[in-house]
Amino acid sequence: MVRGHENYLENNAQFFFAVLTNWLVLKNFSTVFVLALLNGAARVLYALGYSLGPSYRTPGFLVGLLTTLALHGTIVFHVLKAFKLV
Repeated sequence: MVRGHENYLENNAQFFFAVLTNWLVLKNFSTVFVLALLNGAARVLYALGYSLGPSYRTPGFLVGLLTTLALHGTIVFHVLKAFKLV
């Protein structure tokens, strides 16, 4: 279970960067709220799956990854929009 916690800490910084950027700079309050709730649920699912066996962690990992990618995607979209590339 220690390794599951270390996996969380490894991904923690990029998720919080994306949350803070979306929240404070881009003002995507509802998007951040929903994706942060989903990410929290994914972390719980990941931990429960990891406690059963390493192969059961995949669903929680995928949901967490998709929420992080969605937050990063909104940042990329706003940067492209700011430079009038979209």
